[in-house]
Formats: sequence, structure tokens, C-alpha cells
Amino acid sequence: MPTTVEQANLTTACRYLELIENFAPPAELEEILHSDVSLEEYPNLLMPTGSKRDFAGMSIGPQQGRKILTTNRYEIMNAFAAGDWVTLEIVWTGTLAIPLGSMAAGTELKAYIATFLQFKEGKIITQHQYDCYEPFPVS
Repeated sequence: MPTTVEQANLTTACRYLELIENFAPPAELEEILHSDVSLEEYPNLLMPTGSKRDFAGMSIGPQQGRKILTTNRYEIMNAFAAGDWVTLEIVWTGTLAIPLGSMAAGTELKAYIATFLQFKEGKIITQHQYDCYEPFPVS
């Protein structure tokens, strides 16, 4: 049974995904992300060298997503909380609004994601992201 803090962290983690899914403006992410937040996205098909982002980079991410995606859905398969950490197993599906590489607008992308979120003062302070994309369709 999760503690009260662990349950609050799980709720915040789910809210975080909801905000990203809905292309939330930066001001809404301020409620969820700690000002010292850091994200490390490990190498994957879209980010071959991975990426590191701070609060500024993370808070504009949904707005950048809005420019290339028409839809952006997260399905939580499993969620676990232990102390200050939440682990999420997610299936992400996005539909391209514009052509990307050899993919036409309207192409659906899918990734299987493991996200590890650390909390401080009720907000996300650290995110480790592992995205495993299905092979991209070739147009």
C-alpha cells in the first residue's frame, strides 16, 4: 500500500503525462516540475545520442510537440511508487502533423517507455527516460 506521499507522487506523475499529452503551456508545468529539474533521455530512434534538458527545455517540450504532432497519447501500463521515486511503464502513440524524415503527415508512431521520476518537495526533480520505438514506416 503506497504511503500518502507516494500516492501524491503517483497522482502528480499521472498529471504530468496528462499535461504533456494535451500540449500544456509552460506555466502549467510549473505546478509539476521543480525549478531544478533535469531530464535525461537515453538514446533511441528519434534521439540517437539521447538528450539532456533542464526546466526551460522541459517546459517548452509540449509546445514543440504541438508543432509536429496532431495527437499525443500516453497509456500507463504499470505505475509504482517507492519513497521519492515513481516508475511508469507507458505506451505512447503520436500522429505526425507534418512530414518527418521519410514519414508522411498522418503517420502514427508508437513507443514503449520506461520513465523514472524522482520527487522533491512534491515536484519532479529528476526524470530518466527510456524510449523504445517501433520501427518507423518507410514512405
